[in-house]
Amino acid sequence: ALTPVPGSPFQADDIPYAVAVDSSGEFAYVANFRAGTVSVFKIDRSSGSLSAVGPPVPTGGMSSISLALDPHERFLYVVNTASQDVSAFAIGGDGMLTPVPGSPFASGEFTQGIAFDRSGDFLYISSGFQVLGYSIRTGGVIVPLAGSPYPAPGFLVSLTLDRTGRHVYGAAFSSGVAAFNIADNGDLTAVSGAPFPAGQVTVFVTTTAGH
Repeated sequence: ALTPVPGSPFQADDIPYAVAVDSSGEFAYVANFRAGTVSVFKIDRSSGSLSAVGPPVPTGGMSSISLALDPHERFLYVVNTASQDVSAFAIGGDGMLTPVPGSPFASGEFTQGIAFDRSGDFLYISSGFQVLGYSIRTGGVIVPLAGSPYPAPGFLVSLTLDRTGRHVYGAAFSSGVAAFNIADNGDLTAVSGAPFPAGQVTVFVTTTAGH
């Protein structure tokens, strides 16, 4: 059963669209679509209430639609779909965000989903009928992989990494579930038999532990 957290709902910026929480449960980050900003909140671990950590942080892009922490939680990446770029921030011990030099980085059209490989060396972003792949370099800078972009069997809405770290799955809007193998160099290849049929208007995929 659910009960409201004291103080909920909590004020973010214009059209909060996606949320990411660090593994310690100490900080929450919110992408604000219309404002093109990220709101940073400290989480009260006993009550679950949120308190803002400073004002919303501008991404430098437009229409911030999704965001994710890298597996080591050193950097936060934000997909800005209207400006066709990706913002990168270093995360301080106090949860505050500092733009990575060169951010935002160019991406592509119709970007939405974002996922990392388990090592934190590679970043993937859905871009319409393809997946963009990036190598994460020192300081959080991202550089397109040589084989990128990777064709998809349908219009991708979201991306999810499986728990083994060997596969990326994408919700292909009218085609079902796209599936990719991750090579050692970060390149993606289609899993045999993909796309796999799902319900109509597929928008999100998740996986279970151990599979």
